[in-house]
Amino acid sequence: MVALSKLGLLFPGQGSQYTGMGKDLYDNFQTARDTFDEACDVLSFDLKALCFEGDIEQLSRTSNAQPAILTASVAAFRVLMQEIKPAPAYAAGHSLGEFTALACSGALSFADAVSLVRCRGKLMEEAAGSESGGMLAVTGLSEEILADICVRTSSIQSYVSIANYNSAEQIVISGHTAALDKAKDEIEKLGAGTIPLKVSAPFHTAVMAKASEAFGQELRGYAYGRFKWPVIANLSGTPYADRRFIVPNLTQQMARPVQWYKSMQYLLNQDVSSFIEVGPRTVLMKLIKTISGSSRAFSMEHVSHLQELRKAGMEAGPDGLGLIVACIAAAVTTQNRNWDNGQYEQGVIVPYRRIQELRERLEKTGSEPSLEEMQFALTMLKSILNTKFTPLEEQEERFERMLYATNTQDLFPAFQVS
Repeated sequence: MVALSKLGLLFPGQGSQYTGMGKDLYDNFQTARDTFDEACDVLSFDLKALCFEGDIEQLSRTSNAQPAILTASVAAFRVLMQEIKPAPAYAAGHSLGEFTALACSGALSFADAVSLVRCRGKLMEEAAGSESGGMLAVTGLSEEILADICVRTSSIQSYVSIANYNSAEQIVISGHTAALDKAKDEIEKLGAGTIPLKVSAPFHTAVMAKASEAFGQELRGYAYGRFKWPVIANLSGTPYADRRFIVPNLTQQMARPVQWYKSMQYLLNQDVSSFIEVGPRTVLMKLIKTISGSSRAFSMEHVSHLQELRKAGMEAGPDGLGLIVACIAAAVTTQNRNWDNGQYEQGVIVPYRRIQELRERLEKTGSEPSLEEMQFALTMLKSILNTKFTPLEEQEERFERMLYATNTQDLFPAFQVS
C-alpha cells in the first residue's frame, strides 16, 4: 500500500447540482439508499425523484438544491467510509458544503443538517426578493481592482460585492442582476474572464443580512456534537476550536465572503497533500489543483471512483504505531490541572515513560503493535488524563479524534473513557 499523506475531505456547495446526481451510488449501495430515504422522510417530499429525474430549474431552486446536494454528498461520504475507510485529517466544505462537513464529522446529525439547509435555502430565496440576483466567477483580476469595480457599480437599490475568495486566480462576486451586469461589463473590458454560477440569488453578501439573523435564531434550536476530525470554517479559513462556535459561524457565513483560498492554504500548511472531493461534480478538486499543483486530488461520486481511489492507495488500514504516537502527543499537550507532585509522578510521568518505551521498542524492531499494545497505550493515556483532571468531555473528544485519525475506531468499539 502507498504511504498516505494527510488527507482532506472536501464537500461541494450550491451550483454543483445536476439531474441524476447520486443515482449511481443509490442503485449500488444500501447505505446510499438509506441516506436518500432518510432525507425524504425529513423533508416530507420525494427528494430522490427531484435529484434523479427532476427538472433542472426546480432542482436548482435554492431551497431544493441545498438539501439535494447535501444528501448526495453525505450518501457518497457514507459509501466512501464503508468501502475505502480513509482516515481524514481535516474536512472542509464550500458554503453549503460546510454543513455537509459538519454532518460527516459528527458535529451535526444528518437529519438536522437536512432540515437546516432547507430552512437556509428558503431564507435565502426570501432575502433575494423580487429582483433576481446571481454570482459570477472572475479570473484575471486582483482583489483590489475587483473590489473597486463592485463599489462603482453598486447603488442603494442594486448591490454587488466579493462573495468567495476561491483561489489566487479566481474570485466570485455576488449581487443583484443589474449591478452584476454592470460589473461584468467593466470586468470584461479589462480582459478578465467571467463565468456565471448556477445559483439564483446573491449569496454571501449584505443582501443576506436579514436572512442571516433569522437563520441564527433557527440554528439555536439544534444540538451539536463532538468533531471526529477538525472542520475548517468558511468564515475564518481555520478549524473550529469548539462546537460553541458553530452557531455564530454558520449565522455569519450566509452574509460574509467564503474564505476558501485561505482554508486550502491552511490545510496545505498542515501538510495535507491528498484531497477527496465528496459529492456532485469536481469543482473543488479542480480548484485545489490550481492552488497546489503538487497535491493529489480525487473525486468520490460514482462507483467507478472507488476503484480509482483503491488504485491510488487511498484505502487505509489501521495505523497502530500512529495511535501510540498520538497517545504520546495527547499526554504532552493536554493541560494539567493537578498540582499534587506525588500524584503527577505516578499518574502522569510513569505512564508517559511506559508509552515512550513501547514506541521506542516498536520503532527499533520495526514491528507493528499488537491489539494489546495499542490498548495498553490507550489505558496509560487514560491514567494521564485522569490524573491531570482533564474534563470528561475533553477526554472523549481526544480519544475519538485519535481513533478516527489512525483508523483504529473499529478495533476499540467498547473502549470507555469514563
